[in-house]
Amino acid sequence: MKKIFLLIAAVSFAGSVMAGGLVTNTNHSAAYTRMQCRDATLGVDAAYFNPAGITKLSKGLHFSLSNQTVKQTWDIESNYPLLNGTPKNYEGIVSAPIFPAFYAVFNTGKVAFSFGFNPIGGGGGASFEDGIPSIEYDASSFVPALSANGVTGYEIDANFEATSIYFGYQVNVAYAINDMISVALGGRYVTAKNTYDGYLTNVNLNYNGTMTPVAGVFNDLSSQATAGATMATGAAASVQPIIDGGGGGFTLPQLVGAGMITEADRLTLEGGLNTLGIDPTGYTTTQVQSAYTGAATSLTATATELGGQAIVYGNLMDQTAKVEQTATGFTPIISVNFSPIEMLNISIKYEGKTNLEFENNTTSDFITAVDPVTGALTESMFPDGYVYNADIPAQLVVGAMLKPIDKIMVTGGIQYFFDKSVDYSKGEGIEMIDNNFIVYAIGAEYAISNMIKFSLGYSGTKTGVNSDYNSDTRFSLNTNSFGGGLGIHITPMIEINLGGAITNYEEGSKDLTKTLPGPVEIPYKEFYDKSIMLFAVGVDLHF
Repeated sequence: MKKIFLLIAAVSFAGSVMAGGLVTNTNHSAAYTRMQCRDATLGVDAAYFNPAGITKLSKGLHFSLSNQTVKQTWDIESNYPLLNGTPKNYEGIVSAPIFPAFYAVFNTGKVAFSFGFNPIGGGGGASFEDGIPSIEYDASSFVPALSANGVTGYEIDANFEATSIYFGYQVNVAYAINDMISVALGGRYVTAKNTYDGYLTNVNLNYNGTMTPVAGVFNDLSSQATAGATMATGAAASVQPIIDGGGGGFTLPQLVGAGMITEADRLTLEGGLNTLGIDPTGYTTTQVQSAYTGAATSLTATATELGGQAIVYGNLMDQTAKVEQTATGFTPIISVNFSPIEMLNISIKYEGKTNLEFENNTTSDFITAVDPVTGALTESMFPDGYVYNADIPAQLVVGAMLKPIDKIMVTGGIQYFFDKSVDYSKGEGIEMIDNNFIVYAIGAEYAISNMIKFSLGYSGTKTGVNSDYNSDTRFSLNTNSFGGGLGIHITPMIEINLGGAITNYEEGSKDLTKTLPGPVEIPYKEFYDKSIMLFAVGVDLHF
């Protein structure tokens, strides 16, 4: 156990905050929150959802500003039998009180220009006050490994907080070929930043009834081994004169009968071997000396190893991490808008893959391995300057909007993410994606009056990850989201959007096995679940 996996194979709390793919947010307006589908919209938020559709806005300048407040709860349960209070539940809170979106459109009629700003990925901070299971597994495994030495329990103090935000700055140019067809070309510049701040302290073992630091336990066991080696060396030396005097072939009782040693000497020599787990019955003096010499050699090696482990665990069991990771990338975007009849609008948008190379800027780091002799760092979790890829996959979006009468609008869409073209194993060469991620959505809006519109919407996801992707730091589950809200036309120039939404995740699980010294394999299971609630408010301005 020289490596303690504290957390994070790169803490993937940097996923999507709500709607979208594995790492992509698509809930980018208050109107989306209340409808759950804006793929074929002709509103100001078309600057993101349907760039080619912005030519359908009235001539002039248009703005949209909205904010969503998001709360996401992670529930991770492990039935690993050695944990304190198994099955044990770990709760993490991901909060994003500010999740903004801003769009600006200038439409000349034939040509339109747009700008958009939003958190294209991440967007929140995750806090696990009690850590997560992978922090605790190794600490709990000390109990059976050292039970013969008087260890009966453990305690641990761990905390981890992570933030992730990918800001997108998008521009598009749209051209109306005719009244039916518009096309758009654009791109998005992405700036990404992840931060990790955490600690692992006070890892103590219940050692003979007293909570003792892990390093202290190993130091004490090392001292015991050293004392045993010293005793064995002394005992081996004590019989050397007898062997030199020709008594090497005699057993200890025979030596007592010959008056070469006392009964007390015999009991001491035999008792010492018994303490070392050796039965000396029938041993000659030479064999007794050999047994003590072998035990001294073995105990000296054990003392050295235990002392090395004390150095290792002294470094591993009390540490902090403070890390910032940054990357930039570019997303090419093309789209087409098609309005074959007045009541129907169809959109197609393709976003290319965004290549992101993150670099660690590490102030302090979790040590994962040290030299057992010198205590020098040999491996850490977030090496300063380390670079890795974490790309955003390409996506294809198809949407349709139908308005059979003035009071009713129905919209639907499908988003298809090309996850299989992205390495989610961060260079480890592990295939984690079986199928590409799919989002499907439908929404409906009814005009209660000329001023107020009421809407409801649903979106669902079908994830394509396999069990190698999921862990207690990152997991993808199928979801069902429901939203609703109001669109309020204050004046022809001002529209307010109010919405709320919830997302329910289908619980997932993963079968795991941990191998302890022996070797002994312990099967166990982790269970994963999430829930999301958000509220949104936005304003659209038309000039």
